[in-house]
Amino acid sequence: MTDIWLWIVEKWPVLGIIIAAIIITWILAAKFVLPWKQKIEKAGKAADGIDGLGAKIDKLSERISVLPCSAHDESISKHKDTLSEIGHKLDRLSEGVSGLPCSDHTASISKNKETLSEIERKLERLDSMGDQLSAVSRWIMKLDPKSIDSLAPKFSPRRMTKAGLSLFEMSGARKALDDGADVFLEQLNERNPQTPLDVEDEAYNVIMQNLSSPVFNEVKNFIYYQPEKITLKNDAGEDIEVSISLLVLIRLMSIELRDRYLSAHPEIEEKNEDRQK
Repeated sequence: MTDIWLWIVEKWPVLGIIIAAIIITWILAAKFVLPWKQKIEKAGKAADGIDGLGAKIDKLSERISVLPCSAHDESISKHKDTLSEIGHKLDRLSEGVSGLPCSDHTASISKNKETLSEIERKLERLDSMGDQLSAVSRWIMKLDPKSIDSLAPKFSPRRMTKAGLSLFEMSGARKALDDGADVFLEQLNERNPQTPLDVEDEAYNVIMQNLSSPVFNEVKNFIYYQPEKITLKNDAGEDIEVSISLLVLIRLMSIELRDRYLSAHPEIEEKNEDRQK
């Protein structure tokens, strides 16, 4: 092929140049012109797509321009009727609420109020009975002073002895007081005692009126399973017999509760000391 090309160039130089120019032109066209032709064809197709999209938009605009169509008129009318009925029901409900309490319930409400008032009166009587019970229990202990004197003698104020502290611990009385301290102190504060003696008496009343609380179950079990008397050590280290009863343990717990309350309210003792001066 190369020999033929050289022979043509030597024989007809002008013809060789023309053929070479044609080949070069074809190569340049294949490299540069054809890609641009393809791009132009793609652009034409894109233009056709845009024209089609425009036609679709025109059709959609025509459909929107006639909404709501006659086919939906009946449905829209039905929904309007439903909304209107709901509005009427709300109006009737509003009228019914505005008249509460109605006459049918007035008698029932009045009866419930009377029942609540009666319950409140009974609760007040129970509180009064609780105070009376506390007073009776203190009177019983005065008839038998030895039952408490060996455990918490009157030292102005009354203090627990070594035997009293031992019984206070072993009976679970301290644990019971610790568990219920927040409630007991709050109730004692509501009674608003003004003197140390008031605090001592009210502390006893608070313990007495809370005996049904579960915090005292351990103390009650101790009393139930122990003999009537046990032997403890007094301050001198001697053995003494001590009678065990719920009233005795209530007194010991009330002494501890009294001290805790006075510690939280030092102004009570300070005020009474000023009066004595």
